[in-house]
Amino acid sequence: MSAQKAFIYLRKDYCEKYRENLQKIIGDLPIEIFREPGGYLCGEETTLIESLENRRLEPRNKPPYPTEAGLENCPTLVNNLETFYAVSKIAKGEYKQERLYTLSGDIPHSGVFELPENWGVEKILHKTLNWPENDFFVQTGGGASGVIMTMEELENKVTGSGAIVIYDQVKTDPKALMQKWLDFYFRENCGKCVPCREGVYRLRELLNQKEINWELIKEICLVLREASFCPLGKSVAAPLESLIAKMIKK
Repeated sequence: MSAQKAFIYLRKDYCEKYRENLQKIIGDLPIEIFREPGGYLCGEETTLIESLENRRLEPRNKPPYPTEAGLENCPTLVNNLETFYAVSKIAKGEYKQERLYTLSGDIPHSGVFELPENWGVEKILHKTLNWPENDFFVQTGGGASGVIMTMEELENKVTGSGAIVIYDQVKTDPKALMQKWLDFYFRENCGKCVPCREGVYRLRELLNQKEINWELIKEICLVLREASFCPLGKSVAAPLESLIAKMIKK
C-alpha cells in the first residue's frame, strides 16, 4: 500500500448505482471505490477494515484503535459521508450547525432532510410535513438499534445516525416489531461472542412462546448490553427495553 491511500466504502446497491460517476470524479487521485462484501456489521469500523483486508467479517479487539493500527497495521481514519460533508461546509465557511435526518415509516414524505441539529422530533416532523394523522410512536437514533419515543417525548433531540422511523400505533404490533428486529440481528450476527450469538437466539425463542417471560427478556437484554464484544450486540437491548417499557409496560 502507498504511503497515503483512501477508500470510498459503499453498500452493494450504492456501489452499483454510483461507481461509474464517482470514478470519473476521482480521476487519478489515490482513491479506491470498495464494494461492501457483507452487511450491517461492516458499519463497525474494525469490521470494515477486516473486509478491506479480505478477512472474516468480525470486529477486532480494541485497543489498538484504527488510528494506531488499522488497515495493514497502519494508522487509519474511518469516517462516514456525513462527517466529510460537514467538514467541507466548515472549510467553505458554510456550516450552519445542521445535520442530516432520515425519515421513514408511516409518513407521506420519507427521505433525507438537512435541518438544525438542535431540533426535536416534533419540530422535524412538522417542518417536513410528516406529522401523522393517527397516534404514533417513533424510533430514533439508529434504525433497528434506535430507542422508542412516545408522542409525549417528541421534544427530545435525535442522536446517533439521525434516523427517525415512524410507526402507526394502531397498525403496529409491538411483539411483531420486536421479532422483526431480532430476525435482523440474527441474520447480521457474526457469531464471534457468546452473549450476542446466544442472546439474540434466546430472545427470538422467547418471543415465539405463547406465554412470554418479559422479565427473562429484560435480563438477557442486560447481558447483551453489558457483555457483548462489539456495538452490534450492545445495540440489541436499547430498542427492546424501551419498547417494552413504553408500549407493552410489562
